Amino acid sequence: MKQRLAAHTVMTRPTKAIHLICHSTKLGWRDLNPVVGRPGVFISSAWILKDVDHHSLVGGYLYLHETSYRGAGFAARILRIDTLPPKGNQLRFAFIVERIKQNGQRWRGRTPSQTRHHGGAVDANFPDELAAA
Repeated sequence: MKQRLAAHTVMTRPTKAIHLICHSTKLGWRDLNPVVGRPGVFISSAWILKDVDHHSLVGGYLYLHETSYRGAGFAARILRIDTLPPKGNQLRFAFIVERIKQNGQRWRGRTPSQTRHHGGAVDANFPDELAAA
């Protein structure tokens, strides 16, 4: 006897991206360090992500910009986000990322400020991002 499976819809969450202000140095990007033995993989220093669901960023994209008016100088897929000990009452996070090729992605999200160096989580809907999904 054959049994029919009920049709169901699988809901997936949209892939997210985050754009951060980070300054380059002669040797790379400030607060971004290579992971020994894993070419192309980096770990960041602590980032304070106010008003961002950091879990939603895993599997998404991280873009580093000198300013919000310049294209991204570094792009990566977010492999993992580690929670670090708080500083005062602010949660801090470290990104573990794998560098990807990109075309100077423009800034998306809110305008950064002195106390918030990111634009918040945005949907990853650039053509390069959609093609990689």
